[in-house]
Amino acid sequence: MTVYSVPSKLVLLCSFCFAELRVGLDHLIDIYFPTFSLIIFSALP
Repeated sequence: MTVYSVPSKLVLLCSFCFAELRVGLDHLIDIYFPTFSLIIFSALP
């Protein structure tokens, strides 16, 4: 029981951290992509 509980908890923690990282990355893209687009469009002649 204890042999399997530790790796499963570790996998669960890693998958949770990956999900959080993915959500954070999506938010970052949502925030920065319009800003970069605005900068690029304003830089065009």
